[in-house]
Amino acid sequence: MAELAVKAPGTFQHSLQVANIAEAVINKIGGNGLMIKVGAYFHDIGKMQSPQYFVETPARNYILPTVLIDFIKTLDGTTQVS
Repeated sequence: MAELAVKAPGTFQHSLQVANIAEAVINKIGGNGLMIKVGAYFHDIGKMQSPQYFVETPARNYILPTVLIDFIKTLDGTTQVS
């Protein structure tokens, strides 16, 4: 997260806001708050390489659990949610 804050500070702030909102919502419906929060933190991780782009999926370039990569891919809007 520190690298994201330096390389793409607007995206970093956006990720923090999304994480707080998503956690509050998921806790209301009984979901996994920690998973949502971590997923929101990392959902725009690709913007560290190309902060000018809106759709990015290079999460595979980072050492992240598969479940988190799958989460990121659905948020990027490039895959169908089943």
